[in-house]
Amino acid sequence: MGWERELHEAVVTKNLMRVHEILDDPIVLKEFTEKKIWKPAVLQCPLHQAAYQGDIGTLKVLLDYGANVNGILDIPSRPPIKMSILHGAVICNEVETVRYLLHRGADVTIQGTYVDQDSVSGKITKLDGSPLSFARAAKTQAIVDILEEHFFKNGNLRLAMDFDHGPMDST
Repeated sequence: MGWERELHEAVVTKNLMRVHEILDDPIVLKEFTEKKIWKPAVLQCPLHQAAYQGDIGTLKVLLDYGANVNGILDIPSRPPIKMSILHGAVICNEVETVRYLLHRGADVTIQGTYVDQDSVSGKITKLDGSPLSFARAAKTQAIVDILEEHFFKNGNLRLAMDFDHGPMDST
């Protein structure tokens, strides 16, 4: 079993001791810190998994080891899924995780694509755009408020609006 799968399993089971054991290997750590795009055959990105679970403790450990806070999960499925860790936290309505990722420097302008099909109703949900666009589409108002506040504090509220409506006419 490769280190990526082992690390993913350690994150899923919240086994921080195992996370440390895996990342204390210098070869693994080098590969881990250089990884910007995760292209797993199945969902095996430990950072995204920790975000989905709202596991800030594990996210902190992974980021402290040098993980890229803007790492991208890129699954070439039909339709493709491509999203940042912040997108993942937004999708799962993990409010405190969103706050934490912003604190750690997550890029709110990264564009993503996510498609999901409800196993009961069969309804297909497709999200495109920034984490703010995802939050608005999912109607997660607490996260919308956090992301808008982040844009506003950084003087980019207009930029936030551009992500939902396309570039604004400057005339």
